[in-house]
Amino acid sequence: MVHRAKGEGCIAKRSDGRYQSSIQVDGYRKTFYGRTEREVKDKLKYYQAQTIMGLTERESSYTVDQYVNWWLNNVKKIELKPSSYDRLIRTYEQYLKAPIGKRKINNLRSNELQELVNIYTSKYSFSTVKKIHGFLKACLSYAVKIRDLSYNPMDAVVMPRESACGKKTKEISIPSEEEWNKFIAESTKRYAKNGSFIYNQTYVDTYVLISNTGLRIGEALALSRGKIDLERGEIQVDGSVSEVISREKGSEGHYKRIITEPKTANGKRVLALNKAAIEAIKRIQERNESIADSEEKENFLILNSKGKPASCHDLQRTLQKICKKAGINPFGLHALRHYFASKFLAHGGDAVILSKYLGHANPTITLRIYAHLTRKHNDELKRVIELI
Repeated sequence: MVHRAKGEGCIAKRSDGRYQSSIQVDGYRKTFYGRTEREVKDKLKYYQAQTIMGLTERESSYTVDQYVNWWLNNVKKIELKPSSYDRLIRTYEQYLKAPIGKRKINNLRSNELQELVNIYTSKYSFSTVKKIHGFLKACLSYAVKIRDLSYNPMDAVVMPRESACGKKTKEISIPSEEEWNKFIAESTKRYAKNGSFIYNQTYVDTYVLISNTGLRIGEALALSRGKIDLERGEIQVDGSVSEVISREKGSEGHYKRIITEPKTANGKRVLALNKAAIEAIKRIQERNESIADSEEKENFLILNSKGKPASCHDLQRTLQKICKKAGINPFGLHALRHYFASKFLAHGGDAVILSKYLGHANPTITLRIYAHLTRKHNDELKRVIELI
């Protein structure tokens, strides 16, 4: 028997010529075998490293739920923005925890996972199935990378074609010109008795601002006085407000407001403002000045009636009320960004310029999102060409 330093265990040669060593951690004994002392020593060191990370005995005892929680907390949490991290957790809890959470991670098989993906394919849209498939593949790829699994069963799981999905991917909902006019008419109505506005006019002007700039709602909520230059007719976009789940002690589960970097590297940009956007900002600033006790006037442009930073939920709720009262098809806050893009393209704007203005990572994304709009413009172009 060969004695080693403390913590390394003892390596002994067996009667069959192999070497073995055992180590005990928290009352659990693990034995390693190898053809040489070096092989046993390497296995022992690897096990000790895994013990430090809290992931020993994964292959024999760790469930998918346990492994995913470790992966999320120790890998993805430091890699992703808080909002993206929240979405990843929701994907697991909504679609994967119940069917496979209690399964041993090393017992997952490709054919079973393919059947699970196929079930979701029949129920959900392509984008939802893609999220589920991507989550599993990324998590199990990490397990292979650090040798907790010998292979990734998701490598053999096929993504369905989009047409096979039970729910069709929703086309971008953009209000028509008639619907937009009805929306504005309803949003600026007043009460008959006292003449005050029915809806929060700062929120209404926020809708006008987004529909004339293509800002993301988070980017609009992050605007501050120092980022606005009305003399030059420009705003500087360099941040975005997100509402994420708090994981701080004492406030777990509640939502908190944070400002993050823009969604892409091209998200930091300076936007030119048209007359409608400038007037909307001016009206918002005038109202903010009337809120005497607000300490947030310097930090945020868009405030609620109490002088606090407005929330995405409040803006969405008011928008839905206006749509319902106006009798038009409901649309979301993000549709206002698409409304701007559609008007830009309809007036002959270039898709590459639009991509930079919207802060997309590259023009390919813009062309993919608004392909149906560019097709309409091509049809019109063909019609005009035939008249030449």
